[in-house]
Amino acid sequence: MATLSLRRAVAYHYKSLRLTAVKQVIFKFDPFHEHTKSVREFMHHVNVPKIRQTNLNCSVKIDVVSDRTEPRVEVKFANDDRAIFKTENLTTLEIIKNFNEMCRERESSTS
Repeated sequence: MATLSLRRAVAYHYKSLRLTAVKQVIFKFDPFHEHTKSVREFMHHVNVPKIRQTNLNCSVKIDVVSDRTEPRVEVKFANDDRAIFKTENLTTLEIIKNFNEMCRERESSTS
């Protein structure tokens, strides 16, 4: 039951996912690390064509390593601010919510 409500929450926040305030997103993870599920799910959401269409100039890079480093998402915004999400202990929902919040802050400051 809890997973169903979690999926609904992710779907709800996914609908507002936009890359308009983002210049670059780098996903870095070791596929053999035990806590990569959330970064891989978020990577999937960002790479959906509907989301990529929100900013065709946004560069998305996937860096697969084999050194057991902590999975992370590095975001460079259009105003050159940077954010790093260390996703080892974050859920996909937490990543999407924080990413959306940061994007909205940048969008509102530019308009």
